[in-house]
Amino acid sequence: MKKARNWLAALCLLFVGCQSTAASAAEALLKRYVPASGIPFSEIDNVRIDELHKRPNTFVFAINRDTGDQGRGAYWGTLDEIGWIRFYESGPRTSLFQVSLIAISDDDRFLAVETTGEGHPVLDVFELQDWLHYAPRGMDRDAPPVEPIATLNPYPFSLKSIGWRDNHFVIQSHGRLDEIRERRRTGRTQYSDEELESNESHVFLWNVESDQIQVE
Repeated sequence: MKKARNWLAALCLLFVGCQSTAASAAEALLKRYVPASGIPFSEIDNVRIDELHKRPNTFVFAINRDTGDQGRGAYWGTLDEIGWIRFYESGPRTSLFQVSLIAISDDDRFLAVETTGEGHPVLDVFELQDWLHYAPRGMDRDAPPVEPIATLNPYPFSLKSIGWRDNHFVIQSHGRLDEIRERRRTGRTQYSDEELESNESHVFLWNVESDQIQVE
């Protein structure tokens, strides 16, 4: 158990550190470009960003829209190693509109996106390379959004996104996320006060290819 806790703490620190490094490296370029793109400058403070692992200094980012325009979802784009910024009209179709975190898998195959609405989080996973290679480019292009390959809604519980381990996304939650879908399917959606108020936290591995969740 102690080794598991140490592993989880190390992964949390690594994940947060990578996110901070990526945001810091790209922020200056984004701030120079964004005002000329027609996106209100104030929204640059709402950027969520992560770096591709196989292409150093290349980033995927999402910029949340102002509150009154959130129904259209975030602005999505990439920033490459030479500083070229490209916006994609057909961004990922997320379950909710406010992007709180994005995370790219170690092989650059998957993109996990955590969105929130009224404080409630939902996780969606997308095939990153399919989106980058085939999504129409340019803010004036009318194209359908990219659909997720897997979605996890932890309601009525919350969750904490930890990061990727191979093709598994690591999640921490007080709720039994490995049981929540079966309970919905069978209509057992009422939870006891003991379940809702439990202080016991679990770590889960979400296999995004099979869409199966197991306790670590």
